[in-house]
Amino acid sequence: GATSTVSHPPADAEGATSTVSDPPSMDPETQSGVVIDIPLEAKRAIYVFNARVANAKEGLPTARCDVFVKSQGADDILLASLAPGQKHGAPDVKAGDELVAMCADTKLEFARCTVVARQGYDKMKRSFSGKEFVKRKWTDPAEQKVVLGDWTNWRRLLTPRLLDYDMAHWDEPQDDPDSGKVANLFVERFLYYLVNRHQVLTCFFVGAGDSFSRNERLADLSHTLLWTWVLTVAFIDANAALRVFVIALLMTPISALFQIFSRISLCGVEWGRLVTIPLWLAAFIVAIVLSVSRSDHPAFSGLAGSFVASLAFEWLLNRPAGIALRVWLYGKGWNKRVGIGPKTKWWFDKAAAGAGMG
Repeated sequence: GATSTVSHPPADAEGATSTVSDPPSMDPETQSGVVIDIPLEAKRAIYVFNARVANAKEGLPTARCDVFVKSQGADDILLASLAPGQKHGAPDVKAGDELVAMCADTKLEFARCTVVARQGYDKMKRSFSGKEFVKRKWTDPAEQKVVLGDWTNWRRLLTPRLLDYDMAHWDEPQDDPDSGKVANLFVERFLYYLVNRHQVLTCFFVGAGDSFSRNERLADLSHTLLWTWVLTVAFIDANAALRVFVIALLMTPISALFQIFSRISLCGVEWGRLVTIPLWLAAFIVAIVLSVSRSDHPAFSGLAGSFVASLAFEWLLNRPAGIALRVWLYGKGWNKRVGIGPKTKWWFDKAAAGAGMG
């Protein structure tokens, strides 16, 4: 079946998920200016992604699908024919029309959803000169995302080239607008925050226009490698197991600071590089100097294993486990400072989490 709701429902195994946010409730007493309702837009940008997995045993040798636009009183129009992993964007689909997905293998309809008009409001504001003007605020994304199939299917990991790496097409799982409770399954929320916060995965999953570019993320990754080696050599006399744990703790704030400064820009100038470039160069120089000075230590030849163990502990255990724990806590009601979700209020959270705090 297909789902098209306003509370970010989980996708059916062979269905579609269409995510649209509800407008927030407005309290005139707490708002500056006057809120004026605006009419719904007549058209909406649509993004369709085929997340189905080909499986001949299940009768889906290609998993290709044809997406049609169905308008009242008009013939169906083919919007796109998508193979697994393919996406299509349409900037001006009429609100109220239906999107119908037909399986190219079975020739049967397997998903249907409605194009929902974008919502927002106009707000009267006053300039410093006293002149009043209207500022429009949108309460939902510019695009309506439609995912065909189950994007959490583990078999999709076998074909990484078919994943959608543009985080601009990923909407954060929202809570139920009526009850305020978590509306998505744990695995969906965990996977979203994992690819959005894990230091290695964020080098691949990058949103279009993100101020923290892919090159800066790769620089952050190499910066982490350098400082991990520096700390490994610095603690050459420490217990091996304790060394791995201590390095993981120390690398968290170092990585967080690098990411925070990487995002600082003003008037088109990346001012944060005045900090990140010296940090990276310092790590590179210290790594060389410390390696040369400690090369005659009896335990130096065995540091490569400890270095790899520190990275494995950080990236394979500490970070995924930290993210999973915080996602689980959010579902249990710890949604302000500890958990990860749309209600998280910790100002340092995104940068720190992206650097390894979960």
